[in-house]
Amino acid sequence: MEVREDEEREDEERLLTARLLEEVGRRPRLAWVEERELARAVRTGLEAAARLRVDDDPDRRGKLEQLVTRGTEAKHELVTAHLPLVVATAERYASSGIAFLDLFQAGSLGLFEAVERFDWYGSHTFAPVAAWWIRRGICRDVRSWAPGAQAEDPQTAAVDRLMAATDAERLIAASYALPHREREVLVRRQGLDGGPPESLAEVSRRLGISVAEARDAEARAVEALARTSAGGTI
Repeated sequence: MEVREDEEREDEERLLTARLLEEVGRRPRLAWVEERELARAVRTGLEAAARLRVDDDPDRRGKLEQLVTRGTEAKHELVTAHLPLVVATAERYASSGIAFLDLFQAGSLGLFEAVERFDWYGSHTFAPVAAWWIRRGICRDVRSWAPGAQAEDPQTAAVDRLMAATDAERLIAASYALPHREREVLVRRQGLDGGPPESLAEVSRRLGISVAEARDAEARAVEALARTSAGGTI
């Protein structure tokens, strides 16, 4: 009986996963201008919500409530447009032993956090920040549910530790000071451009370098960012 129940749960999970992937695949990509307008509406809505807690004027409250509503709608649009990033990151941690749907949920929570924290008037696009927080949410889940699970390699583990200790936009900004090859390898390996993380073999083929050279470049990049996180300079 227990075996049959397990099989039924697995079948249901596969069905739910297939439906989720199909739905996420339909999400339209946002233009840069749309992305920033949505992010601005989210921030304005959060500020309006804070003001609502202390403002008793009926006229002002009505306007603030409208801003909160628009901010909530904008958050939903921004989140749904970036769910493919959650899928790509969750798939990377499939070997952790945690169900894909649980990883997806953890990544989605990280995405919501990214939306609320994003500095829309800065110079960065949203995707790298989103990728950072999605992965941070999933890493927290992996460490919580499978503390013995290992990252795919030491550099990924090192980046995971940086993510847990440092503000995303600060390190993404610091990465621009890295030498070109080191930044290119780091960005592609860790998905900091909002794309799916690539293996060392994929990065080496794309850049026309050996796997060993790609590994060394990533190691130098991570060490430099670690110094930045600790208060040093690259």
